[in-house]
Amino acid sequence: MEHEERTLLALVRPKTDLYGQAFLRVGLNSLTGALREELDSPPPVDMIRREWAIATWVERLETIRVALVNFPTLLGAGRIDTPVPPPPTTGITAPSGGFSGFSAGRAVGQASSVQLLPRKVDIARATPKERGYALQRDLGQCVVTGKKVMDGWNIQAAHIIPHALCKNLQCRKKEFWLMMDFFFGVPMADRLFRELFANLNGPENLLSLDISVHSLFDNGHLVLTPYNVFNHPHSVYSTHTGSYFLRVEYPYGLMYYSPV
Repeated sequence: MEHEERTLLALVRPKTDLYGQAFLRVGLNSLTGALREELDSPPPVDMIRREWAIATWVERLETIRVALVNFPTLLGAGRIDTPVPPPPTTGITAPSGGFSGFSAGRAVGQASSVQLLPRKVDIARATPKERGYALQRDLGQCVVTGKKVMDGWNIQAAHIIPHALCKNLQCRKKEFWLMMDFFFGVPMADRLFRELFANLNGPENLLSLDISVHSLFDNGHLVLTPYNVFNHPHSVYSTHTGSYFLRVEYPYGLMYYSPV
């Protein structure tokens, strides 16, 4: 505790809101090692550099809040923008790793290698043929309930990563992907974005779900996590391409309404 009082983290805590403070309590281990080291280091001695470092972290935490609130519904929760002083132009070492989280999307340290297009070119929604590939792979049934198309149930192809998060190259600037920079580093976030952009409507990103389950999934009331035979969840680093177990979880619990 005494060590923490002499770190940048101690100065950032009182400057951020309740959401940011909660993340600093329980989510620090989600950050890249470079970002954790930055928070655990003594703050800059120079006042201008110190204030800039604090403001950068407040903005990063706001980026994470907006990304988590908006995912997966992408309802567009607004940012709470605070004045951020311009970065000092002399005698400063840029904070390590990833984007600064600034609304302008400028990087601090390592920048994304994804080349953004000057205008939006959206990927179309999945075609019937593309949806058919996913349904064929899933044997014509919902992967959660087992309901089948042949029995008359409405089985739909749901995007695992929402279409709105990767429908054009400008999406790389969305808060979700900036948060991925903080959690996995820019190279890994770039790799994930590129693969999703190339296969947004491919079977890799489509899952056959009953219409009611699809609604729960799209609104974040149902979570599907792939597990291997050793009961360990697959991570974004996984190169696994075979079969897996799918765990169904309800982060907000279930409500059952009994008929009167």
